[in-house]
Amino acid sequence: SDELLFTGPLVLGVSGQIIDFTPFKYGAAIGARTVKELHIADLKADTVITIENKASYREYCSQMNGTTLAIYLGGFPGPMRKLFLSKLDEHTQNKRPKVNFLHWGDIDLGGFRIFRSLKDVVPKLQAYLMDTGTLLENRSQCQPLSKGYVMLLEGLLEDDRYAEFRDVINVMLAENIRLEQESITSFLTSEC
Repeated sequence: SDELLFTGPLVLGVSGQIIDFTPFKYGAAIGARTVKELHIADLKADTVITIENKASYREYCSQMNGTTLAIYLGGFPGPMRKLFLSKLDEHTQNKRPKVNFLHWGDIDLGGFRIFRSLKDVVPKLQAYLMDTGTLLENRSQCQPLSKGYVMLLEGLLEDDRYAEFRDVINVMLAENIRLEQESITSFLTSEC
């Protein structure tokens, strides 16, 4: 997509103007070219969360508090989303080092790879609701794994870049299940 969708207490500077997006509680979108030109003027969030799926993003935003910035990813992050996250990370390192960066995605191969790609941009990124507990709590919504899929997951176990997912991957393999984010029926944004 050539636009970035987000919701939360963010103030951006672009073309000599300062724009406060905080009142846009149902979200705002900016174009890809704008991301290149903007700077982060202020971020009043304690948590920045990227969300893989649009339905999950909408549901999360309807429940979140005013101290979270939620960013819709729409799958694998391209250069524009990575640049935006990099600017947020740089701003927080300088001005708000205690801001938490989270990613919420599918508990599957794609979700783990997306997380890894984002963690390359924001090293302190942590996974949100991508753990064994979430997987097992939503077992009735899980899909089975194919043989080829099992082999790819086993490959991640050997890769230290996916160390934070070893426990959940082992359960996925043992139970022969994976979980798409939009299948998660309950979550608490108060954890953010």
